[in-house]
Amino acid sequence: MMKKLLLIISLTLSISMLGQESATKNLPGERYALVIGISKYMNPANNLQFAQKDATDFENALFKYGRFKKDNVKLLTNSDASRENIRKNLEGWLKSKLNQNDLLIIFFSGHGTQITDTDGDEDDGLDECLVPYDFDGNDASSVITDDMFAYWIRNLKSDNVLIIFDNCYSGGAAKQKGVSIAGVKGSIGKDDFSKDITREVPRKGTALLAASKASQVSFESSEFKNGVFTHFLINSISVASDNDFNKIINSNELFYATRKNTLEYTKSHFKKEQEPIYVDWTDGDLELFYLPYEKSEKIGDKEIEALKYRIDQAVADERNYSKKITIYKELYDKDPYDVLYNQKLGMLYEWNNEYLKAIEHYKYIISVKNSNYSFSPPIECQIAELYDKLGQKDLAIFYYSAAIKKEPNNPRLYNEMADINLSLKDTLSAIQQLNKSINLQPLQKKPYLSLFYFQLGYGNLNAADRIINDAFRINPNDFETVYAYSMTQKFVSKGQSSDSLLLTIENASGITKKYAEITTLERNTIYLYNGKTLTNQEAQLSKIQDAIEAYPYYPDFYKYYIQFAKDNKMPNDLSDYIKKYLLYSKLNSDKAFIDKYINNL
Repeated sequence: MMKKLLLIISLTLSISMLGQESATKNLPGERYALVIGISKYMNPANNLQFAQKDATDFENALFKYGRFKKDNVKLLTNSDASRENIRKNLEGWLKSKLNQNDLLIIFFSGHGTQITDTDGDEDDGLDECLVPYDFDGNDASSVITDDMFAYWIRNLKSDNVLIIFDNCYSGGAAKQKGVSIAGVKGSIGKDDFSKDITREVPRKGTALLAASKASQVSFESSEFKNGVFTHFLINSISVASDNDFNKIINSNELFYATRKNTLEYTKSHFKKEQEPIYVDWTDGDLELFYLPYEKSEKIGDKEIEALKYRIDQAVADERNYSKKITIYKELYDKDPYDVLYNQKLGMLYEWNNEYLKAIEHYKYIISVKNSNYSFSPPIECQIAELYDKLGQKDLAIFYYSAAIKKEPNNPRLYNEMADINLSLKDTLSAIQQLNKSINLQPLQKKPYLSLFYFQLGYGNLNAADRIINDAFRINPNDFETVYAYSMTQKFVSKGQSSDSLLLTIENASGITKKYAEITTLERNTIYLYNGKTLTNQEAQLSKIQDAIEAYPYYPDFYKYYIQFAKDNKMPNDLSDYIKKYLLYSKLNSDKAFIDKYINNL
């Protein structure tokens, strides 16, 4: 589900730039918040998916990390978020409560629209508006215009106001559909709500954090059950965002972390950029959230031992990563600055295919200065691997380069980076890196096999044959190398002993035995994976996947996986399996299988 942002920030304003530093402003006064989220509108045609949950999740974060008193936070969702009720809380409750040194956060997640401008202050002739619960598309007075909202804010006494907008249009990727006033055709991107608020508010003391730039879209996520921006806003209240290690998250730290994570996620998952913007008219970074402080104050040795015992008990169920994550989260929550807890959680999230969460914990480890722990290969290597899996090759190369700076004599790092460059068809860089790897450690198989598969994939069979011959002379006991060598002997060099060599390697490596195992399914056995009971079909695919992981170079395992999934009409994504089958079977592909199971996809 895609949400199109109405609140577009003008680049002509004083926008905080990455890397800018300013002192955190300690706020001695009270802390107030007005939190608004509207998923269910009076007209059901305007409903959103996750705006109400955005608001309730943000309210929970205020209580958990923000030291907000319950009486100082108002939550308005759905029918409670009428235009009049929003006005009463701004012009009544907050106006009567706020003093100059108090902090106020206003959070809005819902629709936005435009109406015809009546006072001539808009470049595009349209006033940008917030859409309350009781919005009427035939009544322009039912919205909250930028001018009116700015007027309400201007009359508040606080010099420390943070306004957060995850304002949106709703709709799908191919069809963006928003709410509108009858007779008005909007022109999103020429003017913006935030510019109007800051223009209308004549004093300093107001900061605005909006979900995306002008003319970008803002996404909702069924994975998070939140707007992507709101999800990362809340998840940025973490040690990974605490750049000065004072266990306080200020407004700039919150923005930088939210911006980076939102941008990375939307580029990876939606192939489009959503870049949050921060406009700051305060005289210092606002002190917003407080992280847990000392481990000794939060957890004792006996409690740690009890949790570790539960982890040991969970180890018996080897693949129940979710259970292990839950237990380790208890340790982490009690001491989120512990490097080893972050490493373990990162590994568990990685094994559970939750790559972005793993990256967050790994990045925290990098941020720790003067740590007593060292990692080889560097943690940057693990981050690079995950970005590669997410398809973000540029970030993968960036982190592999950072790892090489830490360990310039580690051949593995050059091999991994070369694989990415080969996938990007940057053969010159890849060959340089593979040669560097070979110079560092001549008797390794990886660089030779990378070059072999590259030549094989492009149909350069004679070049592939020469490379694998060199690899075989260096590593005559490596199963993958010998298997590739035997295949080229049979189908390229036409060697007389190739059949017997191929049969020998399939038996000696365990391939033949593994194939027999996966083609036999015990019908009365209950299979569990990550705490879930699997159907017989799911269990079979899991067994084939195990075989693939054990022998990733053997094409018949990929072939069996594709065939089984297709024959049983299972919804698995087969693209990666097809790609690898076509590569590894290049010398002896099954044309009938390809025509039936791949060409007809």
